[in-house]
Amino acid sequence: MSPRKQPLSLFEICRKSISHKIIFDCHKYCKCNNHPYEQIVQRGNVVCPDELLPMKRYLLENLPNDLFDHLCNETLLSLSCKIGRTSAREYENVLKVILSLFVHSNMRIFYPKVAHGNSFIRSPVPDIDSFWISMLCSSKKLVVLSLYKVCTDVILEVVGTNCSLLEVIDITSKTSSFERNKMLNINALRLKYFVTDSGLAHLSKCKRLREVHMNSLSANHHARRMVTQNGIQQLVRSLPALTFISYKAMGTIVHHLNLDENACPLPLMHIEEDNCKPEHIRAMSNLCRNLKSLVLLKHMHVFSTNTNVQLEQDIMSELCVSELKLEHLTLQFWPYTEFIFKFIKLKGHHLRTLRIMFFMRCGTLSSNDLSLIGQYCPNVEILHLDPVTVHDSDLINVRSANKKHFANMTSLSFHGYCWLPEVCFVMCIRNAVNLRTLYLTRDDLPGIVLDDHISNLLKYNSLSELQDLNLGRGLYVSKYIVYKLIEQCANLKNFAFSNECLDPIAESEILNYVTVNNFKLSVHFDD
Repeated sequence: MSPRKQPLSLFEICRKSISHKIIFDCHKYCKCNNHPYEQIVQRGNVVCPDELLPMKRYLLENLPNDLFDHLCNETLLSLSCKIGRTSAREYENVLKVILSLFVHSNMRIFYPKVAHGNSFIRSPVPDIDSFWISMLCSSKKLVVLSLYKVCTDVILEVVGTNCSLLEVIDITSKTSSFERNKMLNINALRLKYFVTDSGLAHLSKCKRLREVHMNSLSANHHARRMVTQNGIQQLVRSLPALTFISYKAMGTIVHHLNLDENACPLPLMHIEEDNCKPEHIRAMSNLCRNLKSLVLLKHMHVFSTNTNVQLEQDIMSELCVSELKLEHLTLQFWPYTEFIFKFIKLKGHHLRTLRIMFFMRCGTLSSNDLSLIGQYCPNVEILHLDPVTVHDSDLINVRSANKKHFANMTSLSFHGYCWLPEVCFVMCIRNAVNLRTLYLTRDDLPGIVLDDHISNLLKYNSLSELQDLNLGRGLYVSKYIVYKLIEQCANLKNFAFSNECLDPIAESEILNYVTVNNFKLSVHFDD
């Protein structure tokens, strides 16, 4: 049975009440003061207004520092919905007042960003930079910092000077649009970025940095203001503890560093590359001995005119002979090649995450491939396959499916067209007793009804750990199967369907069933 809603704990009630009161009082203060900024920033430091100072003192005296920082991040994330529709200027003023209340000399964590990347900044305005500078000058013990969509070179200079204890930072650049010369008659939007190589150089002072999140484009520039591979190279070389940087040309960076005979080993554990070459893999093997996660991307237009896959085969061959023991591998928009499965046979036992997204015109996955992945990747926990399609050998492989395959899997994304449900349910899901996330789509008409297949599956696997279930386009179920899943999956929290999966009456009945039974279950009907 899906878990039922429980009353909030006393701790959660107190936290939400405090957050609501802070937003309410700060909003009220801003309405009574037309220019709160002059009272907040004094002599380059952020100062809490006198009217709110008793509240700040009370919170600091009664809450541990980490909980106080967590309350700050939670309050900022809920700011937009709490104060309703306001102008950008009013929103900015409330934001600054709230920050003045939370900024303190022992602040360690400032990371108000949810998992999917949304910032608490609803509408950044140009003149907010001076406030961030003042805030950072007042918080010299920061360990985790997010400057998502507000970061500039000037702010990074302040970070380098004041935040030597930083371990994690998000420096996603502030952006603004600019007008092209109207005489050129070009109708296109171009963005101006505010983080450049000169800004990155200041981060070299933060020797404890482990993670740097930033714009992933390999060239962001306007009027010669840009982040270049040279700047990233200098940054990587200067940070002895850096294990992660979200830049999509890190293979190229490592290759350039490897050209130096005296190059020191790098602690990088994650690399993304959108233009990989065999020599990049050799460089990673030489310099990045601790590399655990590799993401290789191809641009879709590459295969629209050229179907030669020799480069990709050479890359996979280098991975096969390298000393790298990858635990997470993503191949996005790659061509189908036997060398991928040669790598899986040799190194698959190390893999815990495998994401394969082939370019549609260059091959599809078959049940033979699934059987091979299951056999040689016994420890895989996260599996993403796209596209999968029907093959002549499917039923033979289903009948001879090994019961031990995919026993450790916790997340499965299965996409394609005309694939047999037996291939997915019997070969992949039947033995995945710890499965928590399941996402299925099938791109063909008229689609297929899954009632019998799901009923059959539940006889072998109760899906007791399943938390997120998404049945996308081309897959249909009856409301009775939905009820059965809700009743049998003890931890189900999110259930999503395609709009065409159920008729409107059934949708209404399911929503009513969830409400009446007080299930802690979110049901979505996607387009």
